[in-house]
Amino acid sequence: MNISKDISELVTANVISQETASKIQNYYKEKGIKSSNKILVIFGILGALLIGLGVILIVAHNWDEFSKTIKLFFAFLPLVIAQIISGYSLIKKSENSAWKESSATFLFFTIGANISLIGQIYNLHENLGFFLLTWMLIFFPIIYVMKSSTASLLYIIGITFYACETGYWAFPISESINYWILLILIFPFYYLLYKKNPQSNFFNIHNWVIPLSITISLGIVADNFEEFLYIAYFNLFILFHIIGSSEFFKNQKAKINGYTFFGSLGIVVILLILSFDWFWESLRNKYFNFREILISPEFLVSM
Repeated sequence: MNISKDISELVTANVISQETASKIQNYYKEKGIKSSNKILVIFGILGALLIGLGVILIVAHNWDEFSKTIKLFFAFLPLVIAQIISGYSLIKKSENSAWKESSATFLFFTIGANISLIGQIYNLHENLGFFLLTWMLIFFPIIYVMKSSTASLLYIIGITFYACETGYWAFPISESINYWILLILIFPFYYLLYKKNPQSNFFNIHNWVIPLSITISLGIVADNFEEFLYIAYFNLFILFHIIGSSEFFKNQKAKINGYTFFGSLGIVVILLILSFDWFWESLRNKYFNFREILISPEFLVSM
């Protein structure tokens, strides 16, 4: 079907005016440009991911053969290149989403690689949690400078992994407060994304990634009274359901409403778990010091 030919025929037959024909042609032209931009953004991000990981693999394969000077050169070279590309994107291509998103993605991985390589060169034996925290703190300003949604999503994934490392896998050595601070830092960008374009795919993905991250990470507050986490999770899922039922999400498609999905699913799962006798039996047989309960993190997040 040739839109231009059909429109010309309609104008010739006096079915539509020339002004209407121009509006229709402009509409389809803008629609095509938007579609092309989305494809460029997707392939730009994928390209940045592949290049970043490829550089890391090439350097890692020959790492032991290099002197310390060459190691330092290769540790900083990708980071410098990524910064130059990001600066060019910010100054010259500020309106081009493909450039911004792909350069921010590339910069994300080069920062992580640089921190890791410097630690290896100088034998800075820090744990994985400290590495992830340093990485996220250094990268965090890039989100607001580049105004990159991909950077925001990578950051959320990174702090979620950090929460799992410090709160679950390294338990009982927990640094749960750090995750919540890091999460709060991203909310202004999330709000700006909502104000700028609430129908964008990036905003829709945030509506799934943020509640998923919080659901995964809430358990890191557990200490001595993990039974109270059922109350905390139940309250969290109710809050998600309330957010998902708000005026904004009520008028949107279900596919962008991650809050309602996780809220509804979570409530059902919690109710199913609490329907078994083993939970209540263990609860009845456990001694609780109510003074300690009142100041426990589990109780505080359950309020």
